[in-house]
Amino acid sequence: MKKLGNSFFPSPGAIDSNDEIMKMAGLPPLNKGKEDMASEVAKMFSSKKKTTPAQAPSEDDVSWEIQKKFITLFEVHGKTFARFIGDFLDVLLSGPLQEKMVSELIEEKIAQKRRLIAEMSVEEANVPHVPPAMPPEKEVKIGGEERVRSHHFLKRKKLLATIFVDSREHPAFKRIVKNIDLICQEELDCDKFSSLSSEEKSREFQDCIFRLKREISRNDLLIAWFFLKSNKFQDLELIFTETRSLGLLRPSYYEDLDKAYRDGKKLLKLLVKDFETEFPPLPEKKEGITNYLNEVLEIYTFHHFVVKSANIAKPTLSKKEMLEREELLQSRIDELNKENERLREEKRRLILDREGEVSEKSILQRQNEELKSQVAKLDPAEVSRQIRAMEAKVNQNQREYQEMLEENSLLRATMRTLDTENQDYLQKLRELNAIPDESAKSVKDLLIGKRVVIFGGVGRDHYLALLKEAGVKECDYEWYDGYRTISQSRTAEIVRRCDLVVVITAYAGHLHTWQTRSTVTDQQKLVFIHNSGSGTLRTQILENYKIE
Repeated sequence: MKKLGNSFFPSPGAIDSNDEIMKMAGLPPLNKGKEDMASEVAKMFSSKKKTTPAQAPSEDDVSWEIQKKFITLFEVHGKTFARFIGDFLDVLLSGPLQEKMVSELIEEKIAQKRRLIAEMSVEEANVPHVPPAMPPEKEVKIGGEERVRSHHFLKRKKLLATIFVDSREHPAFKRIVKNIDLICQEELDCDKFSSLSSEEKSREFQDCIFRLKREISRNDLLIAWFFLKSNKFQDLELIFTETRSLGLLRPSYYEDLDKAYRDGKKLLKLLVKDFETEFPPLPEKKEGITNYLNEVLEIYTFHHFVVKSANIAKPTLSKKEMLEREELLQSRIDELNKENERLREEKRRLILDREGEVSEKSILQRQNEELKSQVAKLDPAEVSRQIRAMEAKVNQNQREYQEMLEENSLLRATMRTLDTENQDYLQKLRELNAIPDESAKSVKDLLIGKRVVIFGGVGRDHYLALLKEAGVKECDYEWYDGYRTISQSRTAEIVRRCDLVVVITAYAGHLHTWQTRSTVTDQQKLVFIHNSGSGTLRTQILENYKIE
């Protein structure tokens, strides 16, 4: 029989080992002391009680025939089939039922092993000249803590797979099969499937396999188990071949894997801490360190297998399904297009109806107004009342207009009087030199026909009003950002076509100052202004161009 390998599942019968049972139960291993060759030989010849082999199941036992199919496939496919069985049972027996059953199996094996150890101890005590077994070694600490016994979900998969592929676990196998049958009776409509014909059962079984290829669900697995059980698991290899590449995972797989990761992370931390404090490790720690590393290797190897299978072997839609989906979508699009055309036509009809109703409404309103006017004309009392109202309104407007004319004449006379007084006061102020001469600060027409360029300052429009007052045309005025550096040749080109060159030194750098100074000619005016105020520029224009 092939072994399952150390990565995922123990070899058949390995679950009977004392250390493995104690690890799964979370108990410390019962290590026995080493005995010399003489003690072993003495115990071999002095032992009187002979162990009787376990009674093999009868050939006519149906459950034994079923288990033999599992064992046969395991011998052919090895650990791949064992992994498939572990995942299959992990989904079927999920929940409290699985935890209770696994706990009972572990407790039974622990009790069986302890009974065997007790019997061996009694036999050794009755044999003369045989020294008693050495007491178990003291438990070592790794990373400052006692030995950690992992209880993640891979342990459950190991135990369940081992029970199905090991003939010595036949009683536990029968119990698991019985529990699964009870689950099928409770959660499935077995009468419905039993009443199907052979062809219908085959077709339903193929549909179940097809669904399992795309998504693993507990209900489909129960249906698959029902059909497998109905034909005595003749199609077991078929469902294994079709679904093994997908990886059967229970719905809470990521939560379980997260718990296993935390266990593996804790083991690695303990190993790192132990190696930092003591390296190389003591010989008595070899077994514990090896077990820790195997636990971590088991967790990460299983996760790598599952992720690889899910990413690489995930089936895609078949061509038939793609065509069916395309036809369905196309038919839906055609229906929507027809519905859209119908709605558009209805919208156009409603718009036309609305426009007709609006035009009819306007016609009726005009007719109503005409009728009202005719009725008003035909009523003498109403006509007389309207005439009196209009005459009263006209008389009121005439009185108000006359009052406004009188008030306007009075205001004009007052304004003329005030203007005369104002001129007298201004003349007196001029005689006293109390009013500054505004014409002294005027730059009007001082730069007519001249071109001006300004380097720096806060902006072109800041100086435009002053230059227009001085008579500079907008096309003869240029402004350049002082922070932007230009070449000497470009500066000379700009300066030499202008009559007045202004450099705002607070915004223009030394380069502009030097370039303009070395470029300007005698026929041009170069003015340096530190701040950006237009008043300073006004002063410079008056100083350079005003004729006294």
